[in-house]
Amino acid sequence: MGRILFILVFILINNIFASDFKNDKIKIVAQNIISSDGILEANGNVLIYSKEYYIVANKIIYDKKNATMQLFDNVNIIRNNHTVIYTSYAFLDFSTKTDVFDPLFILDSNNNIWIDSLKAKKNNSDLILDNSILSSCDCYDPFWKISFSSGDYNDTTQWINTYNTTLYLKNIPIFYTPYFGFPTDKTRRSGILRPTIGISKQEGWLYAQPIYYAPKKNYDFEFIPQIRTLRGKGYELKYRYKDSPYSMLEVSNGKFQEKEKYMTRYNLTQKEHTGTTLLYNRDKVFAKNNNQDGLYIALNNISDVDYINTKYNHKDTQSVSSLVKSNVKYFYNTNSFYGDINFRYYNDLTKQNNDTTLQELPVVNLHKYTTNIFFDKLLYSTNVTYSNKTRKEGLNAQVTNMVLPLSYNWDLLGDYLHIGYTEQLNLTTIKYDKNINNYSDGKYIEDQHIFTLWTNLLKPYKSLFHTLDLSATYTVPNSIKQTGNLYSINTNSSDLSIVPVTKTTKNLLFVLNQSFYNKKTKTLMVNHKVNQSIIYNKDGGSKLSDLENELTLYYKYGSIYNRSIFNHDDKMVINSTTSLKYNYDNLSANIDYTYSKDTSSVSSAQSFSYKDLPDAKTIKGSLKYKFLNRYTIGYAQEYNIITHISNKKEYSYNVDKKCWALNLTLSDSLVATSSSDVLRQNIIYMKLTLKPLGTIDQKYTQDIRKE
Repeated sequence: MGRILFILVFILINNIFASDFKNDKIKIVAQNIISSDGILEANGNVLIYSKEYYIVANKIIYDKKNATMQLFDNVNIIRNNHTVIYTSYAFLDFSTKTDVFDPLFILDSNNNIWIDSLKAKKNNSDLILDNSILSSCDCYDPFWKISFSSGDYNDTTQWINTYNTTLYLKNIPIFYTPYFGFPTDKTRRSGILRPTIGISKQEGWLYAQPIYYAPKKNYDFEFIPQIRTLRGKGYELKYRYKDSPYSMLEVSNGKFQEKEKYMTRYNLTQKEHTGTTLLYNRDKVFAKNNNQDGLYIALNNISDVDYINTKYNHKDTQSVSSLVKSNVKYFYNTNSFYGDINFRYYNDLTKQNNDTTLQELPVVNLHKYTTNIFFDKLLYSTNVTYSNKTRKEGLNAQVTNMVLPLSYNWDLLGDYLHIGYTEQLNLTTIKYDKNINNYSDGKYIEDQHIFTLWTNLLKPYKSLFHTLDLSATYTVPNSIKQTGNLYSINTNSSDLSIVPVTKTTKNLLFVLNQSFYNKKTKTLMVNHKVNQSIIYNKDGGSKLSDLENELTLYYKYGSIYNRSIFNHDDKMVINSTTSLKYNYDNLSANIDYTYSKDTSSVSSAQSFSYKDLPDAKTIKGSLKYKFLNRYTIGYAQEYNIITHISNKKEYSYNVDKKCWALNLTLSDSLVATSSSDVLRQNIIYMKLTLKPLGTIDQKYTQDIRKE
């Protein structure tokens, strides 16, 4: 850098020595310049610059007629403002754009890759390399490097080919291949992607090799064959297509074939696992002007959960649901109206067939946004929902719900007190299909008189602000009409539980929401929310509903959060979640404790006492510590306090350096599978990223064991 600065100053005060050819594309500055018969020889701090080059050398010989130049000793070349070349000798042919370097050290600042080559020749965009080393790490002691006997690099396509290639970590050779080609940027292109290699005691060696083909800019294919030597083999084929700037289609199809021995050993239900998925998203389908619309399609046809477990990109720590949902949704939104239509299909993988699984084909939502009618403070809105609940076996039903609120608000006491009145009409109609027990179609109409009183207050103190929002809402329902069979209103037949109807009871709801802010920094210090209802009986009596209390305390290094639900009848907390977040310097920690009463075995129409229900208690925690700016260690666990079983334990170690990164994870977790047994296993994940070369993934699993 000092040498270059010296030359720049030298240019300003030594123009007498400059050779400035008006018709030439380059300019040369040096301490001594001799020109004879079109041959220019320059010595001493030579500087050459043009639109393409910036060159420094001790000596040059420039043949103006043939447009060639030789450069000697301490040659530094900067080309196109991003490629830097160091060499002892260079021959540049400006007419044919053919260059020779002996030796060559080249650094491309666009991708931070450097190449050290014994000899090199450049022809236009192609650089031919001989006996070279490549890396993106420190030049003197690189963490990783590639050594190859010959190669070629195209700085336009950003692609390099190497032959007789050896990958070194430090000075230890770990991989050899006769040919290796890879991009030095992130441009989308066809080719063989990096493979996944792993080993497992129960599945044997794992090898998955993605093959990527992108014939056009708007679509591509990816074929991923895989083999697990002790378990089986399979494939996955993906097709992606972008039919517009606002859309994306992805279709995937896969299959995995189990070996008989593995299937028997782990008590799997199916030998062959198959799956097909179609995903499509599109905005601006029909909408114009300021309106919005969109189409979302997610179709899934999966034979069993083991298909998901054997997919190429699946992690064993991911949760797998046995209820697979397919959905087609279209919505249209304007400033005044919103509407959508959903087709929801559920595939229950725990059943032999889907004949008894309830589907929603379709669900239609229509909403009219709140607006004034007649005058400003008289507001109304409308919401209509239609759902067709259908299945091959069992009761079907078509349900329509309509909500029509009409409200008026006014202010008192100088806007300190606000009063609102809403008249709301609720209409529910149910048409039963495949009427097994001759149920009568249901209709329920309810009118609600809703009175609301609220205030929003702000009080400044010396070091903080206190905001207080208080509201009371009194709802008086009036059952106008009820006909037919209505679940939870005039019948508790389990056949009708698919369409429960909720009858509103007279109630008074109190809501408190208060916050404290630091006056100097304007940051939130405390937030507290309380919800409490009083429910009135038909006979005039009343009782308290569940009390909801939520409190968040913010401090300099994190927060403490708790949400609790208290049941007054049983005088006990039935649900509580407590979270602690801590972040200080390079240390972060999260702890979540959840307690609840398990109501999964209780129907909505069944009376029960929370004291008789079993407890559910889990605790989750994670801890991460970053040190030396590049290293992170972590631990995470999810523990069931009731069963004394850890759903998951994870130990992690991460390194993120300029030219490489390493992620190591040791996981001990439950395994989702079609087996009737509860299984778990230890898994070691390793991900080594050689920037920008690519990533080496490896997974090592121990024998699956019963819990």
